[in-house]
Amino acid sequence: MCRSLFRSSLIFIIIAISAALYSCGGGSSEPKGTSGGGDVVSGPPVGAGGNDADQIFRSLTIDPTDDRVVFVGSEGNGIFKSTDGGGNWTWLRSGLKYSGGSPPSYPEIYDMAIDPVDTSVVFAATTSGPGPASGSYPSAIGGVYKSLDGGTTWSKVSGVLPNGAATAITLAGDNLYLGLGGGVVTFTGTDVDGRFFPGGIFTSTNGGISWSEIAALPGQIPGADDASYWKIEIRNAKIFTSAIKSSPAGLNGFLKSDDSGGTWSATLSTINPVFFSATSDGTTIYASERDTFSGLKSVDSGNIWLPSGGIPSGPMKVSPANPFLVFYAQNEKLYRNADGMATDGTLVLPDAGGFIDDIEIGSPGTIYVGARGLIIWKSTDGGLTFTQMVNLRDFIDSQP
Repeated sequence: MCRSLFRSSLIFIIIAISAALYSCGGGSSEPKGTSGGGDVVSGPPVGAGGNDADQIFRSLTIDPTDDRVVFVGSEGNGIFKSTDGGGNWTWLRSGLKYSGGSPPSYPEIYDMAIDPVDTSVVFAATTSGPGPASGSYPSAIGGVYKSLDGGTTWSKVSGVLPNGAATAITLAGDNLYLGLGGGVVTFTGTDVDGRFFPGGIFTSTNGGISWSEIAALPGQIPGADDASYWKIEIRNAKIFTSAIKSSPAGLNGFLKSDDSGGTWSATLSTINPVFFSATSDGTTIYASERDTFSGLKSVDSGNIWLPSGGIPSGPMKVSPANPFLVFYAQNEKLYRNADGMATDGTLVLPDAGGFIDDIEIGSPGTIYVGARGLIIWKSTDGGLTFTQMVNLRDFIDSQP
């Protein structure tokens, strides 16, 4: 009996020490297990399996009740989570479907949303499409995923959607809003090559069990079912989104609805404002047209736009607490502007290590920045200085 107790105690101590050594020091831990998607696998290295540059897209997401809890998605490698403000991270893949290629690849995690009432409920908009959202097609690994346990396990909730190219998701009360990219399937080597799969803005009032399209959008904006929606913001009853359509031209622009999707207008139909951020009341909107190094500003909810200060060419984020405080990216640089983009901002992060993909603000003093290469930066002084918290690519490459 004494020998058994000693052996059990020794095993427990060894396990406890190993766990402590593994989780400390700004690293990542990797829970094993399966949930509907087969065994967890390592995703593709940079440049393989569709992983162009370890992009984060718009998946950097902060818990609305605790800005120490942060999620970030990847370009084929699954999802990562920190619960201590970016010091330590957990690699989350259980339940995410992956392709059968070599190397295997998870869907690209474009965007995420956390339920502010029950923060254990998390949604992820992922894409490997357009194409069928179910079956054995490559696009079927994409779509909308839902977690009920803070991201530890995931399940797909997109079987009724017309395709698996989910690119933007947000919550407004009990309503989920989803941007679904439409288009023609190419180069998959399957029987759906050459077929068109429609997209649009969809809603769900039951946590993704069923979805319905906002019918007014395709009816009022020609070509709305053949566009990609990179971002959706909801401010009161106003819905703002940026629509991207490469061919034929005409739809690219900033789309808005002032009545929860009942009617729509395109207020920047001749340019491509991929990045934008609206103030808490939805009155002022800052925008950046991709690759142009020029900013735009509207003070009437997006009806009229004028040039702004600064030289943005990437994500923008306005502080929820201060409508004049804006952070914007210029490739791998980050600027802080405190006068509503009337003038150029102050350079606060000269080199993020890669193009900046996302900027998110927690409490007024806490700002997170995600750069390509899966590099996460953080400020705790209102964006005056930044510290690199982790390089998740280094962790991925360190795994056997």
